[in-house]
Amino acid sequence: MNKTARELVSGQQVEWVRPDDLVDQAFQKMAKHDLTALPVVEPSTGTAPGAIKGFVDVVDLVAFLANVGTRIMTNPYGAGESRSIATDDVAILHRRSKEFRITNTVEISDYCKRNPLHKVNQNMSTKDLINFFGKSNEYIHRVAVVDDNHNLIGVLTQSMLLRCIHGDLSQMREINDLKAGSLRMTEVNKLATVPADMVAFDAFMTMHKEGLSSLAVVSGNGEIFENISATDLKGALTDFKRLLLSVRDYLAVTRAVVIGKKRAEGLVYCEREKSLVEVMNRINETRVHRLYVVDEQRKPVGVVSLTDICHSLQRVIA
Repeated sequence: MNKTARELVSGQQVEWVRPDDLVDQAFQKMAKHDLTALPVVEPSTGTAPGAIKGFVDVVDLVAFLANVGTRIMTNPYGAGESRSIATDDVAILHRRSKEFRITNTVEISDYCKRNPLHKVNQNMSTKDLINFFGKSNEYIHRVAVVDDNHNLIGVLTQSMLLRCIHGDLSQMREINDLKAGSLRMTEVNKLATVPADMVAFDAFMTMHKEGLSSLAVVSGNGEIFENISATDLKGALTDFKRLLLSVRDYLAVTRAVVIGKKRAEGLVYCEREKSLVEVMNRINETRVHRLYVVDEQRKPVGVVSLTDICHSLQRVIA
């Protein structure tokens, strides 16, 4: 755990957007590169990134969808008004989709008010990074790594940090003694469920209202069926009408198409007695951002997020 922030992002090809780039451009770039966020950067020289202004995150896009999707809009041909995507005719839905796509990215950076910009110097040590990510009163999902001139050189995420230190952690007894069912769930991503037959737009609205980035999708008997996350909004990139499908059908349609290099994030779960190391192994293997904890009937009883893990590690390592 002796590496610096600069070494952890070494060789990274930083994808970013300009403040005046459109939401549609940011959305497409996220989908193409399998990203959940992009830095909003003022170019320095040519195409090189300069000073970072903030991040635009898929959770910001969900929050912005909640705003645009519930604005009162009138049909441009004078045929009435609609207060939600659910009651839109074709013309209003097209107008709503256009308003969503043509907004500048700088306007929706931290639109959800949950992902403020955090910057760290390139020379920060791995241990200090763990302490930084694990601050008990904050939910830090990524940081901008900057040089001494405050120019962006890379983006370090929770998952990148945990992958880098994973080998060292498995040797620590304190870490091995932690169980998934006993972790102190401090993340904003508390467990919430929605039925599989809920309209997808309503599920994203629930996600926004609850301040979450994911929801467990359950069957009629309460058994966990799937996971829908803010990342799944990418499935509506080419067709807003998909938001009117049930969650079950929305996920079936959108995950049938490979967006970028990978499919959208799916369901991963474990039992209460699994150790934190086993949980981290599973998360590293599947590259998901959360893992549901289930009981003997496969009913969800909790969710372990990367933030929960970072908080737990900070308490052990500090």
